[in-house]
Amino acid sequence: IYLYQAPNELKIKVSDNGIGFDPLAQDELSYGLKNMEDRVRDMAGTFKLLTAPRKGLSIEITIPLLEGEDHEDIVSGLPPDGQIGIEKLSGTARGYS
Repeated sequence: IYLYQAPNELKIKVSDNGIGFDPLAQDELSYGLKNMEDRVRDMAGTFKLLTAPRKGLSIEITIPLLEGEDHEDIVSGLPPDGQIGIEKLSGTARGYS
C-alpha cells in the first residue's frame, strides 16, 4: 500500500501478487471494486485497475485536494458526535453512513 500527498492531489496505490483475474472476461467489476470506483469518481478522482490472471492486482486512486476560501467550510470525516460522516465542499453537504 502506497500513499502519497502532493499539494493538489492524493494518490493511493494498492498492489498484490495474488491470482489476479482477466478483466475482459468480467462483464462488470465486483460490487466492492465498483463501489470503490464510484466513490472515487464522486470525489472527482480517477480509479485505475490493472490485473491479469496469475499476475496480481494493482489499483491506483488519485483524488484532487481542494483548498477552501476563508468563508468556506471543508469538512471530511465524522463530526464530534460520531454519528455520520459529512463531506462539505463549496456549500454542498453529503452524508455517508
